[in-house]
Amino acid sequence: MRLLLHEWNSFTGFDIKQAFREEGIDFDTTWLNARTRSQEETIEFMEKFDKLLKNKEYDAVFSINFQPPMAEVCHNNKVMYIAWTYDSPALCGFEHQHYFDTNRVFLFDSAELALHKKMNKPHLYHLNLATNVKRMNSIKMTPMQQLRFQSEISFVGQMYTTELHDMMQSMSPYAVGFLQALVDMQMKDYDSNLIRNLITDEVIDTISNPELIEKMEKYNEFFSAVAEGQLRLAGFRSFLQRAVTNRERLMILSLLSKHYSVRLFSRDRHEVLENVTYAGAVDYRKEMPLIFKNSKINLNITAKNIENGIPQRCIDVLGCHGFLLTNYQEDLFTEFEEEKDVVTYKSMEEAVDKAGFYLKHDQLRNEIAHNGYKKVRDLFNYHTQLAKIWKITGLK
Repeated sequence: MRLLLHEWNSFTGFDIKQAFREEGIDFDTTWLNARTRSQEETIEFMEKFDKLLKNKEYDAVFSINFQPPMAEVCHNNKVMYIAWTYDSPALCGFEHQHYFDTNRVFLFDSAELALHKKMNKPHLYHLNLATNVKRMNSIKMTPMQQLRFQSEISFVGQMYTTELHDMMQSMSPYAVGFLQALVDMQMKDYDSNLIRNLITDEVIDTISNPELIEKMEKYNEFFSAVAEGQLRLAGFRSFLQRAVTNRERLMILSLLSKHYSVRLFSRDRHEVLENVTYAGAVDYRKEMPLIFKNSKINLNITAKNIENGIPQRCIDVLGCHGFLLTNYQEDLFTEFEEEKDVVTYKSMEEAVDKAGFYLKHDQLRNEIAHNGYKKVRDLFNYHTQLAKIWKITGLK
């Protein structure tokens, strides 16, 4: 098997390459920028990538996340394109590239898979993410790191600050009231994706105006909310989901910090987190595993754009022998058991109560962490998950 691996600054790229090497896979890498913003950039990328595929024969191209221009070049060259996603939604919009028969796309969020299956998109599969237990547990900790990383409760991640309040200054009172109510409802609802269900093309048409579009263009988030001077449905949904995530993370951390010692490892600060110990950003590979190992409770607050899927953070926590307290995610319970492998909450109040209970019960907390570790070690390692890809694609 000979692969061409597309690299970028993803969290999982290093471990995927290591797994390839351990399996004796012949692969080359490319750092060509596939995240193009303009038509000129897209054309330039496709021309360069096309030359790579014509200069050497590959059995498949492998990328982390789905890159539409890459899928198109592979289709034109009749080369299999494998994409394993760790962002959701990974298939934004309704691009024609989703329908190529050369695609083999592995989505970690079962809800996203179901959504696109309804549109009869071929060669889509559900595959949970993976972690490198061996690498993470080989990291040695210095005394200074122990002082910094030891926590009762820790959270590692972005706060997803958005300019929602500023955006609302450019909307009608009716639109502001509707969106405020929707954000409040989504904050309390852990079972439904209200933003996806209630933000429709008709709503976009109602709230859209030149001033709002101008502000959204300046915001320029990952899933751009504006295209060709028009407000994009998928991008605006993503914008609102980030706003909900921001509010939820601030509120849960603030509530927990009124009762327990909480450390936040992030680039983001916020004045409402006055009782939270801000510990700064950390390196994903070298430092984050030490936090997970040395926190009594590792908190996961899933970004709202991930509907059912198990985030990378959850699998990494468990792979470090860490105790995981997470919001409920449906895909968790295809493999894990509640209060045996992981502990979940369905409200902020429940998160506070369960944190207090497990901080008082060391033995039970450690037993649950050990059970979760064994599940991840055996079922969520890279070799196990890649074997599923090779079987489905017929490459091994």
